[in-house]
Amino acid sequence: PGAGAAGRAFVGSTATDCRRRCTVSGYCSRRDFQGHEPFAGVPPPAWVERFRSDDLDEVRETVARTDGEHSRVAHGTGPLGYEVAWLKGELVSMAWARVALPTTLRGELPNVVLHLVTPACSRYRFGRREYDTSPTDALFVADRWEFTRRCPPGMSFALDLDKRALLEEVTARSAGRPGSPMLTSQRLVISDAGRVRLLTAVSSLVDGRAPGASIQAARRLEGDLLGVIADFLVNQSAVVRTRVTNARIADLEGWIEANLE
Repeated sequence: PGAGAAGRAFVGSTATDCRRRCTVSGYCSRRDFQGHEPFAGVPPPAWVERFRSDDLDEVRETVARTDGEHSRVAHGTGPLGYEVAWLKGELVSMAWARVALPTTLRGELPNVVLHLVTPACSRYRFGRREYDTSPTDALFVADRWEFTRRCPPGMSFALDLDKRALLEEVTARSAGRPGSPMLTSQRLVISDAGRVRLLTAVSSLVDGRAPGASIQAARRLEGDLLGVIADFLVNQSAVVRTRVTNARIADLEGWIEANLE
């Protein structure tokens, strides 16, 4: 959702144009990780944990263990062809996934997540805001923001981020500004130079998480990547300032849950 333009409907063109871009880009026809890197230069390493299934209920139950309860619907016929590879870290975890059928997912995430790659023409809905994505977009999804995502077959790549560590990086970049920073879900447009910088940090962290690598070095690389992401969030309106404290917000949420249906 939005590169700073709240309420703008449908970034992109018509559904026909969107399908044409999918065909040209090849995102909708990829069938495996081998030889088809979801983000140039950053394929999933051979040694990471993997899961494969054609059973939609099994996929939902497995993903729910890390991403929370959600609904997941597959459209069309044939094998689901779901596959995911995980690289877990202390402050940053990564997931590469692919699916062979169009799917619709609805839920909210317990952590903040940056969707670096989605199948071209995926459609996200956050409340009244609705956006089509392109291969050059990234979607930042704040924790506890309910959303719906409909996407064609294809590959995706996401970063699960430690919220406290990310907010520390954001705060360091906005010192002196009034109020407390609050993360919001946003569509991010990443320039070629920005993409190179981001991919370099991601690739370095993948290498730094290899078996036998230094734990201290991996933590430093996680911090470097969080800093890069914080720069994008601050510069593209994914951070708003509020004078209401987090404790006060929690009190208000508790009152709403206790008194309103």
